[in-house]
Amino acid sequence: SPYMRCVQTAVQLCLCIGPNVRLMIDNELGEIYGPAIMGDDEPDPLELLRPPEDIVKYCSDHGVSSVCSRRLGTWPMWPETVSQGRLRFVKRFLQYLQRARVTGRNFVLVTHGDAVAAALSVMPAMENRPIFKVNFCGFFVAKAEVTETKQRSASTISDGEE
Repeated sequence: SPYMRCVQTAVQLCLCIGPNVRLMIDNELGEIYGPAIMGDDEPDPLELLRPPEDIVKYCSDHGVSSVCSRRLGTWPMWPETVSQGRLRFVKRFLQYLQRARVTGRNFVLVTHGDAVAAALSVMPAMENRPIFKVNFCGFFVAKAEVTETKQRSASTISDGEE
């Protein structure tokens, strides 16, 4: 998420995971951009978010040097409903899952409660199970069993990629 509290958490996770972790900011993993979360008046995104150069400096100052200098994804349109926001989160989460499957790489998403609930809702183990709430600092871990064939295929695809 491009919101500073998520960047702060992501920096701490990067430090724990190791020096070769790349931190990327994705606009599509931000808050629901509508009255349900933001209030009746559309906020100015420039007032909600720190400039990209400030984010890069914050990360660097806190020991994370591999930061994508541009934000990924598209900023949502106002007024976004809760349902629209959750659909945005699910689509983006599934894109990350697909990329992980193809490249054979892991990822950590740091985002907000609605996005965590939306992503969790598409996990096979959660089929037909409603998610009513994600507690503060809520998370889930998903793990795919990778066969030897998939590992060879993923390493072939990712050769030469950073």
